[in-house]
Amino acid sequence: MKNVKLVLGDATADLSNKFYSGLGSKVHVEKNSDGNLLDFTWIDHMEEAIHYIDNIYMNPKRFIISDEEVLNIEKSKKITVESIKHLSKHSNYISEYNPEKNEVKPSRILNVLKEETFDMYENRFIYTLTDFMLSFIERIERINKDLEYKKNNKFKYNGISNINSEKIVCDIELASNETIDLNNADDEIRKRIDIIKGSISAWKQSDLYKNLHKLRVPKVTHPIKRTNVILKNPNFQVAVKLWDYLYNYKVVESKLDKQPEVNEVLPPDLQKVADNSFLIYYLIMKYINSTSQAMREEYREYVKKAAMQMFGDSASLSLEKDSPTNSNQNLSNGTSQKYSEIKVRKEADSSVIENKIRHSIKDYLDKIEGSYFKLVGGGR
Repeated sequence: MKNVKLVLGDATADLSNKFYSGLGSKVHVEKNSDGNLLDFTWIDHMEEAIHYIDNIYMNPKRFIISDEEVLNIEKSKKITVESIKHLSKHSNYISEYNPEKNEVKPSRILNVLKEETFDMYENRFIYTLTDFMLSFIERIERINKDLEYKKNNKFKYNGISNINSEKIVCDIELASNETIDLNNADDEIRKRIDIIKGSISAWKQSDLYKNLHKLRVPKVTHPIKRTNVILKNPNFQVAVKLWDYLYNYKVVESKLDKQPEVNEVLPPDLQKVADNSFLIYYLIMKYINSTSQAMREEYREYVKKAAMQMFGDSASLSLEKDSPTNSNQNLSNGTSQKYSEIKVRKEADSSVIENKIRHSIKDYLDKIEGSYFKLVGGGR
């Protein structure tokens, strides 16, 4: 957009020069918002802890449990050193003894079943923390869903100019009232939350989580026990820190305050656009109020030239295109063209030609009915 005063030609140079020399203008802006916003600093704490919780899930603590049971020899699955030692102390379980072969045949024997398990306090803490994080996020999303805030903005342009004995006043006010859905207000926050939820989903697919979930282990409760592992392992230290933060977190809704109206100092190029728009509105008013057709056409040309200077070659007024005079010629040209095309191509009979002509007439009538000043395109 060009940062220049509008010069409409020799015939109107005096008018435009007087307009700008006597011009004074101000821009006022009012901004206010109404509603509540949530504090999202908890996202930072979760993001900081994700890497450490990842480490725990990738290298989970395991515990070996031994299940000892004396069974009939037929049901015993494995004879271990512990089984022999136990039998030596319980000779009553020996049913036969062969001195020649030095063999014994027990009727019952100790069966030792060793199994690796994740069911230990530290793992149950991480298992509980994972569910706690997800339920925390879902609670915040439910609260946030019921919140909204409104942005109300006003832009006021006040301009005064004098041309000879004529005083021109321009007061323009634009108002914008926007209700913002907080669930879609900040894409960056939404993306960060989705990444956290993605990590939680991945943890739930781990062997640690699925094993504890299958066992239906009891979840830990606050306060977290400071076991040796939790106190000394840096990954568990961060996890406990996150637990304490989330457990003590209070949902905070911040009230948005109204801001008073202020005078806005626009950059010179934007101020010039506003002032030039004032001149164009003035020229349109002169066009409307002129009783002479010649003067109306002259002001009409002024408006077109002013718009071209402001917006460049990509802007044009559609008055010529949509005026009834030109539409007559367009109708004639369009009808002849349609007829020629159909005749040469031999693609239709007379009924098709009639339909084409009927549509051309309808387009012409629509243009006459909707004829008005319209700025097309724009080099904004």
